[in-house]
Amino acid sequence: ETPIVDKLAKKRPAADFEEEATCAVGVGNEVQSMLEKFGADISKVMQAKKKRLECLTKNYMKGSQHKLEQLWSNYHGQR
Repeated sequence: ETPIVDKLAKKRPAADFEEEATCAVGVGNEVQSMLEKFGADISKVMQAKKKRLECLTKNYMKGSQHKLEQLWSNYHGQR
């Protein structure tokens, strides 16, 4: 059997709803702020990784170019 619950005991005054709405807006702004900061942090990390990858790629290409030039000069020097 389901218990009989007095419906008047469950109702809350309107002031409670206004208070909750104010709290929800405050929490919503706080969450939004945290997400914006988090997004900015991710953006900075991604920029740093991109720059590092560019530097590593550039250094690798320089090294590869240098090795090719050495091989080429050795090959032509032996002919």
